[in-house]
Amino acid sequence: MKIFFTTIAFLMSISFFSQSFKATSKYSITNFNTQLNALNFNAEDQVTLHLYQDTKKIIKLSSLTKKNLDTFLSVHVEILENSGLDNVKNVIRVRFEFVAGCSDYETQYFIQTNDCDIIELPTTEFTFCEYEVAKVEYIFPSQQFGEENSILKTTSFLDENGKTESIFIIEKNIWEEEQTIEELSIAIK
Repeated sequence: MKIFFTTIAFLMSISFFSQSFKATSKYSITNFNTQLNALNFNAEDQVTLHLYQDTKKIIKLSSLTKKNLDTFLSVHVEILENSGLDNVKNVIRVRFEFVAGCSDYETQYFIQTNDCDIIELPTTEFTFCEYEVAKVEYIFPSQQFGEENSILKTTSFLDENGKTESIFIIEKNIWEEEQTIEELSIAIK
């Protein structure tokens, strides 16, 4: 019986420490197709996107120009419900994909506290071509390679199945109840 409970505890800890972002319908993006149809769109015009929770506008996202829209492919909103950070309800990730030969990704991360405050992390950008197997992302304590009370900005190296195999830490930010304290750290795991 002791082995049974030990096995259950081990499996629960594996699932806790391998949390990943999941698609969600809790949040939505401005319907910019409606905005585009209303414009006599020229190169200087911009379409501003906002993130909504239900019908409430919670934060401004990117402003897309004609150049951006020519290569725009998709936008995805995902959440990490259990980030492992104190006083955090969830982490919202909004990923824009643009295609012009290679795929360019612009990703915005928002930490939503238990009090529903929104804290924006600096945007990450990376280009993914046919043979490249790395991406720039933030890793939180509950995720693989995560560190307690830290938000890691990493270059993550992927295996042939698209799973993170190893990381290079670009920046480490210590989380202390709604504020981050920057601690520059470069390391290889």
